Amino acid sequence: MGVNKIFSRKIITASMISSLLAITVGFWYSMTEPFTSIKDFILNTFMVMPVYILFGLPIILVYGVLSSFLSDALSKSISTKLNNSRFETALSLLFHIIFGLVLGWPIAVIALIFFITDQLLQNRRKSYNSTQAIISLAIPLITWLLSFIVISILQ
Repeated sequence: MGVNKIFSRKIITASMISSLLAITVGFWYSMTEPFTSIKDFILNTFMVMPVYILFGLPIILVYGVLSSFLSDALSKSISTKLNNSRFETALSLLFHIIFGLVLGWPIAVIALIFFITDQLLQNRRKSYNSTQAIISLAIPLITWLLSFIVISILQ
């Protein structure tokens, strides 16, 4: 598979993960804050989401995609030298977690989710192109816009 197709798949993964991260952290934040109604809970959730997309998406797109690409390349190189392709996925997982731990254990969890999502996309055996990668950036954009719409309705 060409480098462009791999990067495209990883950008699609990053788009999905950034929105998932924003939604998850939004709900987690809302559960830790006192709220008096379901409206407050939903408002707290959606008020956090744009912040995590704003700061999380660039980090995941740059650091996440590059470290994931490097993890896959390193694991492929090592498994080729060992003449045993069975270790490639496990080594890639290990490298994903190591690169995540560089930024802290919460990022290692995100790296694990990134790895799983990327593997699921790869196992679909579909070839992803740069147009699909660019279109996938609509996922965090729609999540971001949706959060502002919900905020404006609830306030």
